[in-house]
Amino acid sequence: MVDKPQHRVAREELSRPGILVVYILAPLAAVAVWLLGRAGLVHRWSFLVVAGSILGAVVVSGVAAIPWLRDRTSTAKLQLKIAAQAAAVATVIFMTGWGSMLVIVFMIVAHENVNLAGSSSWKAVLGWCSAGLLAGQIAIQVGWAPSMVEVSRSWSVAVLAEMGLIATVRQLSLLAADKEKAERAVADAERRFRILVNNASDIILLVDAQSTVVQASPAVERQLGIWTFELEGSSLLDLLHPEDVAGVAAVLEKSRASPGELFEAECRILSKEPTRDRGRRGPRARAGEATPEPEWRWMEATVVNLLAEPAANGLVVTLHDVTERRHQALHDALTGLPNRVLLKDLGNRYVESARGSDNRCGLLLMDLDRFKEVNDTYGHHYGDELLMQVGGRLERAVREPDTVVRLGGDEFAVLLPDIDDAATAVQVSHRVIQTMAAPFRVIDVTITIGMSIGIALFPDNGDSLSELMMKADAAMYEAKRGRTGYMIAA
Repeated sequence: MVDKPQHRVAREELSRPGILVVYILAPLAAVAVWLLGRAGLVHRWSFLVVAGSILGAVVVSGVAAIPWLRDRTSTAKLQLKIAAQAAAVATVIFMTGWGSMLVIVFMIVAHENVNLAGSSSWKAVLGWCSAGLLAGQIAIQVGWAPSMVEVSRSWSVAVLAEMGLIATVRQLSLLAADKEKAERAVADAERRFRILVNNASDIILLVDAQSTVVQASPAVERQLGIWTFELEGSSLLDLLHPEDVAGVAAVLEKSRASPGELFEAECRILSKEPTRDRGRRGPRARAGEATPEPEWRWMEATVVNLLAEPAANGLVVTLHDVTERRHQALHDALTGLPNRVLLKDLGNRYVESARGSDNRCGLLLMDLDRFKEVNDTYGHHYGDELLMQVGGRLERAVREPDTVVRLGGDEFAVLLPDIDDAATAVQVSHRVIQTMAAPFRVIDVTITIGMSIGIALFPDNGDSLSELMMKADAAMYEAKRGRTGYMIAA
């Protein structure tokens, strides 16, 4: 937060309601003194002297306040301010002849200063106001100030006034202390909340009714490599993967219609910070480094409608990065290849995409030949290393759009999207078999294995992924029995 200039602080504080009241009451008090003087209720001193004292007191009080307002840490300046105000008040009330009976004016000064300077100022306020009362009484005693009551009685009134002043100032200080304690509690809570938000790993966004990002937590810089000022003012939907825009927009619409309810969605958000650099604070690469390739991060989004809350006036969107969790759930732990779950998801999508079009999609099911012998001869550690090398060779053998999957054990699969006919599947199978024919160097031994492949096409061999799996599995075992390398499903 930018600090205000000192002259603005002083001007704002001098325009506080309590001080404005003094400015307004000063000329009214002068008129009242004149009227009371004509009625014989105040000492018949010159009206101009009384009025001038009142106005002068206001000016002195205001001028004395300015140095302290510019530097509130200065105890001396605070003392000067309070002393000037107490002296001005004492001059006015004792010149009227009523003296200590007008102690309420001191209480107004005490209230204003304790509220403005804080509870710790009560001693200074009480000290200077008491000094003003004492100085006024001494002035009456020596005949420098008039008194509308007998001098002896005026001292009794002064003692009572002092007792009331002490009680009032102390009570004001206790009330101010309670207020300061509550304000500190609120400030501490807000500070803790800011610390939590600023250091949270989840991204927290405040989005308005039009889906525009109003405010973003610093986690957006660490997670997505985007500066907060870049994100603020842009549409949340512009960050999303095109396939996820409609779903998230529907969730935002539901949230806008249901204040206070929690809605959830999963979506992909564009990240400019590569996974390998995640954890380094700050977006993008440092100066002199190559700009990382953007990637899509999977986010679990929760949305709460706080449009009715004045402090928020928007939708609070929390984004939790679940990319690694999704990767682990959809990929094989040993080889890092997609697993059976992802095979089902992608396979169904490929089937639906090919349905009703002239294109086909294909499925290759593969099983390693003599893999059990490797485990039995060398142990499972060698078998695991061999499976990892097989996965790598398969990825290099297939086409760019194809997906290699490990189903479990020594079984693999390849999804072939957008193929014209069986010839493409056969070509990929040939490349796989040729790639597998080369010996594998596993730790300290050389191992040679074979691969049997079953081929099934949509819609030639089935109307769903499950049918293709059954047909390809049967074809694979036919190829294994006949040692033909591959077999197309009947």
